[in-house]
Amino acid sequence: MQDTIFNRSYTGLRTDLLALVADKPGRVLDLGCATGEMGRYLTDKYGAQVWGVEYDGAMAEVARGKLKEVWQADLNKDGLGDFPHSGSYDLIICGDVLEHLVDPWQVLRDAAGLLRPGGHIIASLPNIGHFTTLLHLAFLREWPYRRRGIHDRTHLRFFTRRNLMQLYGQAGLRVAAEKRNLRLWESGSPIDGLAKLMDFPPMRSFVTFQYIHRLLKP
Repeated sequence: MQDTIFNRSYTGLRTDLLALVADKPGRVLDLGCATGEMGRYLTDKYGAQVWGVEYDGAMAEVARGKLKEVWQADLNKDGLGDFPHSGSYDLIICGDVLEHLVDPWQVLRDAAGLLRPGGHIIASLPNIGHFTTLLHLAFLREWPYRRRGIHDRTHLRFFTRRNLMQLYGQAGLRVAAEKRNLRLWESGSPIDGLAKLMDFPPMRSFVTFQYIHRLLKP
C-alpha cells in the first residue's frame, strides 16, 4: 500500500478519536487528514462525505483517492474560510493539529463557525502537564526537544487541561465527552500500564499523555 511509505504514527487509524464519534455524521471536515485513513473509515462505516485539509503534498495526493476533496494548505497561512466549503459540517476532526499552529485559538473559532448547530468537533492535543515535562525542567534543567510526542520540536503551542478549557471556551464550544490516553514515557514503555494505577487526583494530569475531547457547538 502507498501508506507504508509514510510514518504510521501520522497515517494510521486513530481509534481513540473514533471512539468519540457521536450520531451518524454526514458531512465531515478532517484537519490534518494525512493519507485519509480516518475519512475512509467514516465513509465506509457511516456513508459520510469527508473533506480534508493536509499540509504535506504527498499525503494529500494519497488522501485524494479516499476523500471527497482534499485541500493542500498551510493553516498557519491559509484560513479555513478561504476554502470553497459547500455547506456546514456535522463533524470536524482536529487530531493533534492545533498545537502545530501559530494561532490555534483563531483556527478553532473558524472551525466552530463551520459547524451546523449541534455539530461536534473532536480534538486531540498533547498534555504539557505530563510529569516528564516537570522532570526535565526541575532536574535536568533543559527543555526536552524530541522528534515526536508531547515535546515534538515542531509544536508551537502548549496546553494543560485548564488551557484546553480556555481554548474551547473562547471558540464558543463546550466539552461533551473526554477521553485520556495514559502513558508514563513519551516513547512508550512496558511499564506504561502502571499509569492506570496513578489515574486519580491529583496524579491524573501527570500521567495523561493526550487529552481527546468531543466538543459541542450549542
